[in-house]
Amino acid sequence: MEQRDTIEKQIEQLSSFLKSLLSKALGCSNIETTEEISNAIQTTFNFDFIAVSEFDDNKMEALINENSLTESHLEHLAELAYILGKNHQDSDSKLAITYFTISNKFSKKADAISGNFSLERNQKQNKINNFIHKQLD
Repeated sequence: MEQRDTIEKQIEQLSSFLKSLLSKALGCSNIETTEEISNAIQTTFNFDFIAVSEFDDNKMEALINENSLTESHLEHLAELAYILGKNHQDSDSKLAITYFTISNKFSKKADAISGNFSLERNQKQNKINNFIHKQLD
């Protein structure tokens, strides 16, 4: 029972952490804040946020399992990557595409974990794909 309580507490802490990063990203318009967010994620989860764009399914599964990430965590990470992508859309299209790719990966994993179709996630994934194609044109 103690182990379960500890895990639940860690999950709550991760959720709080992700929500605070998300709120910081919403106000993010400069490179320093983006770097702070990436550094905070790297420190917390022991992975390079940008490197997720290159992860295959096995690495994504390992990341999710090692950090006990839930559907909600993945949705928060997807939203964070989406916001960072939007913030770089005009200044660095390559980095924006990387963040959009990360957002899609987290969103698709959230879909897989939930086992249910989410119209909202699907619409966001389509929107992200449109942004990526727009940046590539």
